[in-house]
Amino acid sequence: MRAPSGWLPAAHRSGSGVRAARSAAWPVGAAAALLLNACGSRAAPPVGEPETEVTVARDGYRAEFDMSWRGHPAGEAVEELVERGGGLRFARRERWRLLRGGSPVERQIEIVIDTDRELRGERIAVYRDGALHGRARRERGRWLIEEAGQARLAPRGAEPAELVLHRRARGQRWAGPVLLAGFDFAVARLEIEPAGQRERRVTLVGPAGRVESRVQLRADGTVERAWGQDLSARRRDEGAPSPALEMPPDMIELGAIAVGGRPGSAAIALELEPGPERAHPPAIPGQRIRRTARGWLIDLGVESTGAWPPLSIPDPPPGPALEAMAARAVAGAADPLAELRALARATSARLEDDLSVGPISVAAEAIAAGRADCVGHAVLFSALARARGFQIRLVTGYRLDRRRLTRHVWALVRVGRELVAIDPTFGEAPAAPGHHVGLAAHGSAPGEIALAAELAFAGLSGARARFVGRSSGASAAQPVE
Repeated sequence: MRAPSGWLPAAHRSGSGVRAARSAAWPVGAAAALLLNACGSRAAPPVGEPETEVTVARDGYRAEFDMSWRGHPAGEAVEELVERGGGLRFARRERWRLLRGGSPVERQIEIVIDTDRELRGERIAVYRDGALHGRARRERGRWLIEEAGQARLAPRGAEPAELVLHRRARGQRWAGPVLLAGFDFAVARLEIEPAGQRERRVTLVGPAGRVESRVQLRADGTVERAWGQDLSARRRDEGAPSPALEMPPDMIELGAIAVGGRPGSAAIALELEPGPERAHPPAIPGQRIRRTARGWLIDLGVESTGAWPPLSIPDPPPGPALEAMAARAVAGAADPLAELRALARATSARLEDDLSVGPISVAAEAIAAGRADCVGHAVLFSALARARGFQIRLVTGYRLDRRRLTRHVWALVRVGRELVAIDPTFGEAPAAPGHHVGLAAHGSAPGEIALAAELAFAGLSGARARFVGRSSGASAAQPVE
């Protein structure tokens, strides 16, 4: 998904499991790119110690990294920095080989950043499997981003995450907004602080939470290794061969949480045991979460109110083709809920549920493929619902599948003053009660989805779950203002 950032591999966890690699940098790069994030438009201006020039010979830098997912070899990356024209060109290439639900997925990602002599980014291009996926260029101090046929501006002051460590390898502390090319150009806040001899703690902060990784530097300021809760990267000795990837990790299986105890009704409570630093999830209809001494106590299938988060990246407009598809799907529907049922059924019928296709976060691409994981189902449903005038947010979290929690994405739709959960992957409108644990609510733009997938599951790698009795004090439903 999602390894350190600038040191985080680009692998994204989402959908009926994990979204295949995106891109990483600073050796783990783009995807690792971070393991960090910040609230774009709200990010504070950069702060830190006066920058000290790195002594590394920037021109001619080249490093190879082996990347792992929870200890299993999963890919490799190459970084290099060369002179180009009057400036420099930084390039990071990643190759991932993973399993998603038993299906093999291979992905190649390349991030190319043209900079001036001081490594200040000027142009960025992202390639997936050899095809241009998105690009950005700096204009008058801001980044103009072009991706999936849409253009938008990033908040002023954001730096390419892949370059931050290279520019500030000698600095002890730094914090500011970063542009995450490996996460569909999302913007987040990156914080770097000392954590030992030539070691840095790198934290990515965004609306869905925060994720932390560690980076160990060589004496010349370049990265030796980086590691986070799931991903890790280690620099390969010069001339050493690539390790054999005999049995790649299954990101769906490794990302699931087994649930012990005796299941009761659909309205059950689950107790998770995340790390002590895990942020409390937002209020989402259908669940109530309370902190306990050991983690969270989650009541599912309860009547509860929910929050309506703002967007940091605007939702992409549906377009005429999706508007026509939505109009055909709802023909004869008598009320808004009937329209949503028709749109959920149309989404489920149009897309085959297939994890092997890899991550798809653009509605038109999902239609063209004819198959998708839960992310593809969610973005297509979102586009169809917005084409009919509905307000919608997506939710990243878990779906309860018998005795395990699997990573999942579904939708929240505003109907009058109420919020209705819809699970388009299963054609459920409303979603089956007692089967969803929401960790983050966000928009439908690829950058919002990618960032939420990286941050929402932070701190839950070692979580355990069990069925327990319903907690007391269930709240009554309240209208959403």
